[in-house]
Order: sequence, then C-alpha cells, then structure tokens
Amino acid sequence: MGQQYTIEQVRHNADSIMRSLVGESIFKRCTYDPHTYYNYKGQRKKEAEWSVLDTDFSTRGKVQNIFVRYNVKYSYPHCPEYNTVTGVVSLDLDNKLQLNVARDLNIIPDYMLKGEECHFITKEEAIDTATKKGMRTLDKPQITLHYVHFRKQFLWQLVYLQTDSTMPDSRMFGAWHTMSVDAEKGIFISDILGKPSK
Repeated sequence: MGQQYTIEQVRHNADSIMRSLVGESIFKRCTYDPHTYYNYKGQRKKEAEWSVLDTDFSTRGKVQNIFVRYNVKYSYPHCPEYNTVTGVVSLDLDNKLQLNVARDLNIIPDYMLKGEECHFITKEEAIDTATKKGMRTLDKPQITLHYVHFRKQFLWQLVYLQTDSTMPDSRMFGAWHTMSVDAEKGIFISDILGKPSK
C-alpha cells in the first residue's frame, strides 16, 4: 500500500503552492474546486485508476498524481485597460504532494503577479501602426485589447469592413479586415482578410 493522503493534507499543500505562485492578494480571489481528482495504482490492477478525492475521505492505493483546480476571479486596480482575470489554474502534484506543473497560470499577466502597472501603447498609436501597414485612413476600425495567455502577449485588434463593391440596392459589402498590433512593443503582428459579408 502506498502513501495515503486526506483531503485536508492535499488542500493544505495545494493552497501553500498556489499562494507561493500567485501571491497573497490574488490567492484570496482563488476558489478551491472541490472536484479534485487523482490517479493511483491498486494492489490488483497494473493500470492506473482514477477517482475524485472529495468523494473519498483519503486517497486509495499508490498515488501517482493529484490534480487540484482553482477558479480565479481577480480584479487588479493598477491597469484600467486590462484589470480582470477569470479562469482556472490547475496544479499537477506528484505522489509526494510536490508541484509537477502549474497549468494555465499564464491566464494571470506578469504585471499582476509582480504587482506592477501595465504599459500599453494607446489605441491611437495602434491605429497609426496599422495605417503604416496598409490600413486606409478613412477606415474606422473597432479596436479592442486582447490577452493571448498561451503566448503571454497583449494585442490591439483592429477590425474594419474593407468595402469592395455596391449591391443593386446601394448597400455596400466587402470583407472584414483584422489587423493585430503588439500592445506592449508597438510592433505589427498580423493582417487577416476575412470572409465577405453582405
């Protein structure tokens, strides 16, 4: 029989690890997900089995990994452009309750983890960069800030209708044009021409 852990032991270790990763202020806005699950090897089966820890008082068999999830909902006061994080961070713990990997921790931007202010170029600067790359000055793009967490990159996305023709009833139609500018470095990233819309 391998090492067994109670719900309280797993929660205590996981809370300590999560707190060290995100800091106290963000941790206070993290909610433990009770559906923590783990895999283990029993005495009779060679293949690992799965179970939800909160349906068991303690783990069974020889624990391989334990997966603990935290729901994050955090409002950050030092960056009005991007100040709210919602999502899930998962901790993959080994059989000694030590951290293997923290999954999706990147949903929290670095400036929040460090307690710093954010530094983005303005919408006007993003429009100027896109104009230099071919966006016409007469276009009036919808511009929004996006955080691509798996790349840890902020983008200003500019979307506008590139008019190509006029229909018989005088309605204009064309293709949606999307341009992306790195919101921190101010460099042009991509230029995508979408499907025509009528």
